[in-house]
Amino acid sequence: MPSLAVLQAEGRGAADVEQFEGGFYHAACRLIERDCADPELTPEIVAISLGSSRASLYRVFLRHGESVSAMIWEKRLARAWRMLSSPGHEDLLISEIAFRNGFLDQPTFNRMFKRRFGLTPRVVRLTASTATEAPSFALMSASAEISLPKRPR
Repeated sequence: MPSLAVLQAEGRGAADVEQFEGGFYHAACRLIERDCADPELTPEIVAISLGSSRASLYRVFLRHGESVSAMIWEKRLARAWRMLSSPGHEDLLISEIAFRNGFLDQPTFNRMFKRRFGLTPRVVRLTASTATEAPSFALMSASAEISLPKRPR
């Protein structure tokens, strides 16, 4: 199903995010949810995929009190939590789960996971029989302190 931005861009040649901000925001969230495991997913890729500028994407997320980058990392971490606590993934190494969720190295994954959930991936794996859902913490906002890993060049 084409996004609102794509449909509008086809009609006018460019997406006017201001005209359909709510739909644009939800389309961006769905795209991030769907593609968060891709280590190449960046705010710029999200914007291009939706036919808008990166600045427009940032403005829409800011109006919702969120950060595009933080949402990408949040979705990756939540997906990793689900895999770590799922019986269907118990045969995977923690490093494999990290890589399958868009992390390029396990130390960064471990550090961000612990910072986000207060537990290491190993502890979550060991207690999987009692914890099946990621804690329902509020999504990190643009003002949340988070150290994003440097992308390799």
